[in-house]
Amino acid sequence: MEQRHKEYIAYYKARMKKYEGDPDYTNTYAAEKALYEAITTAPTLEEFGERVKEKALNVQVSVGLVKDEATLRADFYTRLNEPIRAAPHLEILENLAKTTYTDVLDLNTMVGDVETRWQIKIAMDETLVEEFYTSWKILEDIEDAEFSQVPERWKTEQERFVRKEFESMRQMWDTHTIPNARKMDPHYTPNILELYEARHRRKVPFEDAPFQRRVAGFRRGTGV
Repeated sequence: MEQRHKEYIAYYKARMKKYEGDPDYTNTYAAEKALYEAITTAPTLEEFGERVKEKALNVQVSVGLVKDEATLRADFYTRLNEPIRAAPHLEILENLAKTTYTDVLDLNTMVGDVETRWQIKIAMDETLVEEFYTSWKILEDIEDAEFSQVPERWKTEQERFVRKEFESMRQMWDTHTIPNARKMDPHYTPNILELYEARHRRKVPFEDAPFQRRVAGFRRGTGV
């Protein structure tokens, strides 16, 4: 066996050992092991190259890695009650289950297409909660102005402040937030009830009572 062949064997063994015994990368390990066994049993590097080409062994390593990482990410986001963030990884796993990939370019194209499409959906899913959270302080100020006990001569000013702030909120929502969101998704329609879902609720770390009051104020200001 020529020296170069021996060096390749050492290289593929090191690659295989990287994943050996790791329960999170069983598919990657199996694919790396197949490559290692192919080069250790091939009489020549030329024969090894033919085996790799015939069975697309190098592609299967990429497939194994994509599958393992998609599984890890899907499981992680599912445990966090993040269905939107889990969805692209579940779709990748579904595609891997029904399609045999023999070309790395095709594999990368599939993954890229799925991730790009879901990046838009993730951004749309987070638009409402981000706008709500950044509006919290002004909603708090509005509530203070509405319900604070003040001398009669200041009540008109209070009412003017509340009206102006709600009008400003509605204008920002109608002329900025919604148009910008619909540049990415022309059909974007916010659902106020999503603020109560686990993935969004934990981003607003306040007790239920003030949270519900702010939701009501946000609806009043934006019309959602």
